[in-house]
Amino acid sequence: MKKLKMKFLPLAMIGALLLFLASCQNEELTKDLSQNAATISDAELDAIPAYDLELLDAPALQPATIDQEMDIVSDGLPVELDEENPTMMRDSSGHRKDLMACLKDLDLSEGQKDSIRAISGRLHHCRKYHITAIRIINHTILSQANQERKILIAKFRRGEITRAELIRALHRLNHRTRYAFRHNPEKMRHMKALRQCFKNYLRALHHILNERQWDDFVSCYKHG
Repeated sequence: MKKLKMKFLPLAMIGALLLFLASCQNEELTKDLSQNAATISDAELDAIPAYDLELLDAPALQPATIDQEMDIVSDGLPVELDEENPTMMRDSSGHRKDLMACLKDLDLSEGQKDSIRAISGRLHHCRKYHITAIRIINHTILSQANQERKILIAKFRRGEITRAELIRALHRLNHRTRYAFRHNPEKMRHMKALRQCFKNYLRALHHILNERQWDDFVSCYKHG
């Protein structure tokens, strides 16, 4: 699997970029995508998995070792988020999932297609904002972990710790970094908002589709 690469930025620049993103956030991003959405409960929406959250929350990692730095192998999404295909993602097992693939076979009317294109554009911009912020946070955590690895390697080379102590320290570093990926407070806020982007899209989609189409869509997306 091709590794996800991102140039590391100084922490001050990363912080400034996050502030810039926050200042550019549109208040409409996480607003319901349909003003007249048909009734569907949060419980029903929560039962539809948001696969893009799995690897963003806990990216597939190349662990830090004596010979190599820690790296993010995959976060489940393309390096470049595609506006033409805004819902392509991979689950934690690496399987490709795409909302659009489940909509193509529903015998949609032209009006439905136009409405779906509109809400899909909104979904793309909502997801892109939060995914960009999450990726910056993930790579900040990664950069800090690799800085700590360099310090440990330097101590080992100066004879301050043994090889066995270094291996144990790297194991603890890998564990702490995985924990940080899941529990960073700012990232958790963006993850929650990203889930809301998806729920708003589904709520609007439920309003656009008829009952048969909705049932077929959900079955395809969950099991297809």
